[in-house]
Order: sequence, then structure tokens, then C-alpha cells
Amino acid sequence: MKYKLIRPGVRSGDPKVIDIWWRQYSANGKIHYKPDYQDSYKELPLPEYHQIRRTTKRSNKQNEANAKNMNTRKVEGIEEAFSCFLVHRPELEAEKIQNWQHELQTVFIATPSEHQEAGVRQYLVMAAGMTNSSRLKMLLSMLETLVLNNILPARMVCECILACEKLQYLQGDFWVECFNLIRRIIGGVDYKGVREIMKGCREKAQTIPSILNASVLPQLRALENVIEYIFDRNACLLPGYFIVNEIQKAYPDNKNWPHWKLAHLLSSFVESFRSTAQMVSIIGHSLKRPVVEHSGYADHLINPWKLDPATLKFSLKGNLPYDPELLKPQTGLLRYVLEQPYSRDMVCSMLGLQKQHKQRCVALEEQLVELVILAMERSETEADSEDVTNSHWLWLHLSSQLIYFVLFQFASFPNIVMALHEKV
Repeated sequence: MKYKLIRPGVRSGDPKVIDIWWRQYSANGKIHYKPDYQDSYKELPLPEYHQIRRTTKRSNKQNEANAKNMNTRKVEGIEEAFSCFLVHRPELEAEKIQNWQHELQTVFIATPSEHQEAGVRQYLVMAAGMTNSSRLKMLLSMLETLVLNNILPARMVCECILACEKLQYLQGDFWVECFNLIRRIIGGVDYKGVREIMKGCREKAQTIPSILNASVLPQLRALENVIEYIFDRNACLLPGYFIVNEIQKAYPDNKNWPHWKLAHLLSSFVESFRSTAQMVSIIGHSLKRPVVEHSGYADHLINPWKLDPATLKFSLKGNLPYDPELLKPQTGLLRYVLEQPYSRDMVCSMLGLQKQHKQRCVALEEQLVELVILAMERSETEADSEDVTNSHWLWLHLSSQLIYFVLFQFASFPNIVMALHEKV
């Protein structure tokens, strides 16, 4: 008995080809089969024939999986089969990218300005899902072209990148390409926007762990390049004083620290303003003492000795890297002036106290209490005698000072008494 069996097979890498097989059983239980593309019959026992059928089924399943994988990668079968013989034409690829760029540009032009930010965020999320690095670079370069053509503002694009939830150091390609894009377009951002971008870069650096392997160094280097470009004085992106001010505010009194990879860069920039801080300050100012006169004072004589009434620190100009001694409370200076006779006017000028405002100064109360304690200690050490001692004149001076400051409500007498009670 002879009949024709039609089954799908795979020939020449094409899953759509249908092989036609002929088979017939012989009297001795053997089967003769022949494909339609062969001229001779081949004789096989039945067990071997079934083994061939099972192998063919497994091969068909594998070929179907390969076909699905091919569709996923969007590669044509003929293009893959003849990849060694294809001639690539860059001009066609460039034309294709140009068409995509034109379509994207048309979409953002038609989008209202208040909705463009949402579109850029969605675009970045889509780009972050790309596993092909060349495709990712192409998408971000198209976004850069929109910025260069003034279709999208550079500041908005940079802020969307830094706010993107997909911008994580574990996604190395996306992280590096995004910061490279910021480096290329940040020149079109105003100084206020650059200040916010610098702040965002520092915050992103804090998300990277301090202990890391070499695979994360490209991400850190891309981030460091952006900050170096912002710090470059020749780029004129942000005034140097603003940069120092932001760094000093972000890391005050050594309470927190930047990432170790950026620590040298930040500290070097701050140290570059050390000479400027010396120019606008007085060297050894904390060790000097003024000459207290009994008459009025001109402003230019008082200005170097002005103190903050709350902290008793010098009124320094700007947030510069001054000498640490100048940044400490100058309690010794105020106490020295209080000990001098006829110093009430100078104390008021130093602390900025005005009679008509009746402003209470807690720091002044504390120093008056300390002077009273010091006078009590001196009185205990002096021998009893009928002659007038030095502590006698000290008590007269302190009583005069207390009456004056309490009278004009610069100090509270009940608070002074309670402070003396606690210390004694």
C-alpha cells in the first residue's frame, strides 16, 4: 500500500517550506520512504523510522522557538542568513533616523508646553527599557536634537532626567548616557537651573554605595564629568561663589560628607577660596582686643568687632572657608569689653542693641552672670582688710553695668538671679 504524507519541516532555514514524503510498507514489515527532492529510496526498519519522527518533532519545536526569537529581535530571516553578504548603506540608516527625528519633532511641537514634561518623562522611561546600547544612544541623541533646535528647554530635560525613577546606578548604560546628555546640553541652562542640577547630581551620588566594584566606576566617572564641567570657571555655567555657598550649606560643620569619589573635587574647589576668605577677614582677629573709649564710636571703628547677638560670632561676609577660630563664638571678646569701664555704648554697638527696641540678649545675660561669678571668686581669695580692694571697684563696675542693661531691658534681672542660683 502506498500513500503520500505531508508534514511541515525545515529546509534552508525557512520554517514555511513544506516537505512531501512518500512511504510504503513492504511485506517484511519494513518501510520505504523518499522525500520529493531525492531520486532514490532508502530502506529503514520501523523503530529507526519512529526515532527519526521524534527527532523531527523536536527539531520543529526548536525551529519555532528560533522563529519567535527572530521576531522579537526584529531581524529578517533573509537578512540573518545572508549577513555576511549584505552591503550596509549608512545613508539609508541616516535617512531612517532623520524621518524618526522629524516625526518626534512634530509630536513635541504639537504638544502644549505644560504637557511636554510628561512626554519627556515617558520618553525617558521607554529609553531606559532598551537593552541595545546603540538604540539607547540613538534615542537620547534624538532628544538632544530637540533641545538644540529649541523645541524643548534644556533645563526641563535635565531635571526630568535627574527625576527619572529609572536613573539608577545598576542600569549602567542608561545612567552613563543620561549624564553624558546632561553634560552636552547643560550649556543652555541658566545659572539658577545649573545650581539645581548640581544639587541633583550630589543627591544621585549619595545613592551609590561607598563600597563598590570596578563595574560601577563608569557610572561615577560620568557623574563626575558633569560636576567638573559645572566647576569649570571657563565654562561660566555658575559663579564660583554660588558653588562654594551650596557646598558649605550642604555639608556644614562636618556633619555629613559627600561620596568619597567626589570628596576631593568638592574640597579642592572650596580650598581655592581660602585666599579670598583671608582677603576679606582680619588675620588673628579672634586674638585681638579693641581699645575701649569713653566717648562715642564711628561705624568704621565698630564694624570689625560686631557680633551676632544670638551666637556671639563675628559678622563675616559670605559663606567662605574662613579660619575655624573666626567661626567660633567670641565669648572672650564680649567679656573683655564688659570688664572695661565706660563700655556700655560699645557693647550695644557690637551686639546691635538699640534702646528704642528693648531687645533682650540672652548671650549678654550669660556673660554678665559669668562676670559676677568671677567677681565672687576674687572676693573670696582676697584677705579681709579695711582698705579698698580691687574687687570693690569690680563690684561697682558690674553693678553699674547690670543696672544699665536691665533698665533698658537688654537683660532680664530674674533670669540673671536664677542663673546665679543654678551656678552657685
